[in-house]
This record gives sequence, structure tokens and C-alpha cells, in this order.
Amino acid sequence: MSDQSLDENDAKKMFANPYYAIVIAESLNKEHEPIIAEEDWVKVNVKLINEIGAEEWLHRLLDVLKGN
Repeated sequence: MSDQSLDENDAKKMFANPYYAIVIAESLNKEHEPIIAEEDWVKVNVKLINEIGAEEWLHRLLDVLKGN
């Protein structure tokens, strides 16, 4: 990215990435084989978001990524 300010699309990408909000747990940075397909992960998490709400889900996601 250059010295120019972020356009709306760049800002959305940045805010969607938890890397910019927290320090990712070192244990999550190791190479590994995924145990679930991405599409299945998305489907399960959409269901969970609908059950507990987006705000609670996002707090839980950040906790997981911090290694808690």
C-alpha cells in the first residue's frame, strides 16, 4: 500500500482481519493440517452467530486467536 489514504474496500479488509486488533497466539502460527473444510467452518459459525449473536461470537473469536 502506498502513502495514499485507505479506500473503503481496503479499510473493510483491514477491519475484518483480527491481526490488526490483537497479538495472535504464537501457538496458532505453526503449520498444520486443517481438520474441517472452510465451507463447513463457515456454515457452523453462521449457525453459532445466529444462536449467540455477532458481538459475542466476535469476542470469542478474538479470545481464541489470543490463545485463550
